[in-house]
Amino acid sequence: MEKIKFNNLFSRTGWTDALQKAEITISPADFVGAIIKWIFVIIFLLVATDILQWVAFSTLLQALLLWIPHLIIAIIILVVAIILADILEKIVKASAKKMGISFVNLLGSLVKWAIYIFAILAVLAQLEVAPAIVNALVTGFVAMLALALGLAFGLGGKDTAARLLEDVRRNISEK
Repeated sequence: MEKIKFNNLFSRTGWTDALQKAEITISPADFVGAIIKWIFVIIFLLVATDILQWVAFSTLLQALLLWIPHLIIAIIILVVAIILADILEKIVKASAKKMGISFVNLLGSLVKWAIYIFAILAVLAQLEVAPAIVNALVTGFVAMLALALGLAFGLGGKDTAARLLEDVRRNISEK
């Protein structure tokens, strides 16, 4: 990996700095190399267990080999979420500070932790860990947000909505 300058690709695009900010100390080439090494180890063990006719262990290794892509995607989701959370936290803090809001740290932390929670739920869904519970949590959270926004708009915009409906009624009756 180092011969083909795999790390340079990540450093030119800015991913190396982002990974360091996320406190991920392994280089991209080392990470990919370790994944490939373990895939070869599992394939070797799979062939050996097939030769020895250890059916149960062979089945376990096959399942593990099929699960590795899910693990890789889950790791990518987590890394991207950490980087995105860091960037959005800074954007929210800067925007809120410019607007004169006094609780900028709370807003920044709220955004960061919301991204972390959604990322953890996405990782659990990708790894197929308790999918029914994860789906129920996501559905409940989306329903909670929809209800909260609906109530906030409905109660907060009651007078505005009444004026808008009165204007529409007046325009219809004039025509």
